[in-house]
Amino acid sequence: MPRDIIKVDELPKPLGTYCYGTRVEGGTQLFISGTLALDETGKVPQALRGDMKGQMTQIVENIKITLKAAGATLQDVNYLRIFVTDMKAFMETLQWRYAAYPELWGHTIGDQEAVASTLIQVVSLAREEYMVEMDAIAHIK
Repeated sequence: MPRDIIKVDELPKPLGTYCYGTRVEGGTQLFISGTLALDETGKVPQALRGDMKGQMTQIVENIKITLKAAGATLQDVNYLRIFVTDMKAFMETLQWRYAAYPELWGHTIGDQEAVASTLIQVVSLAREEYMVEMDAIAHIK
């Protein structure tokens, strides 16, 4: 189901790639667990260690696999929570995120076309090689 983005003029433009909220009606909600940059063997590929963009790509592709199994796509995602261990490395992916996954991050800061989201910097994730973890909520009719 296409997301109904709530655009809010009374609040400042978002400081990042998110909207203030989304509305969904009817249908089914999907809750995607925290997803890591794991390959089919259950490990972070050596090439992705220390690579924020590479880990984010693997994570989004893994989320897409889970969504597909439930009959959904990235376009059905309404909320994304992102945990990062290196905020600077995450912020350096900004332009890439717009180009690679506009259905999640929109096209520019403050455009309110991205999904509702929360970004949290943490000291560490479950293993040293994990730089980022994402979970999501999607909705299908």
